Amino acid sequence: MRLSAPAPITDALRARRPDLWYSLLYAPPDARTALIAVYALCAELLRIARYPGITEIAAVRLAWWGEELAQPPDRAQHPLTRALYEAAPWLAADPALRRFLEALRKEQNATPYATPADLAAACCTAWQPVVALTARILGVGIDAAFLDDLAIGLDLTQRLPDLGRGLLRPEPAGLDDRVTGALAAQAAWHLAQATGPLPRVLATQVRFARALLTEWRRSPARPLGTRITLTPMRMIWIATFMRGS
Repeated sequence: MRLSAPAPITDALRARRPDLWYSLLYAPPDARTALIAVYALCAELLRIARYPGITEIAAVRLAWWGEELAQPPDRAQHPLTRALYEAAPWLAADPALRRFLEALRKEQNATPYATPADLAAACCTAWQPVVALTARILGVGIDAAFLDDLAIGLDLTQRLPDLGRGLLRPEPAGLDDRVTGALAAQAAWHLAQATGPLPRVLATQVRFARALLTEWRRSPARPLGTRITLTPMRMIWIATFMRGS
């Protein structure tokens, strides 16, 4: 499949967040390039913030990105930023990506979260601007309540494997299946609340998340930290099956 964006950008997105990549299979052509650029940038920021290796270095890199996103389009330095503004110049004035980045920077000082509710709130703060921006690029309106549920459901599903990396403050007995199962159920509940009409891109992402949660429940003996993924063929099947629905 060839999507209309520079190869390094599409390759980076496909490698880091294949779920976002395959959700664009049937995106409208006029919105696809902008969404690729947005999601590729988000994937890079997530890679820095949530899988940093050295937290201090991550903080410096995120600070640099804050300066980069504050620059006017003609002064953008990073290939991802340039691709973003070439695809949709109006994104330079849109606050969504800066809000997303700021939420990721706050996460650096928030973890481990004291409670699952704190984790869910952080997921909402981080991913809601991205969901809302997706809807704007697609030219559709989404109920504000649905935006929060979508953000929590989609991002919390992605964060389940991180429970083994100090994401939550452990209980005296440690993070057991009861805690992880409750978080998976919470993610599924939020996805179920977003029952209004969704553009195909977001509806496909919801289907991917539900499939991941199903795999999570089928693997109760899986060690914390194990990342479950859907195969490319399965994601293509899910996205194609929805076409025309």
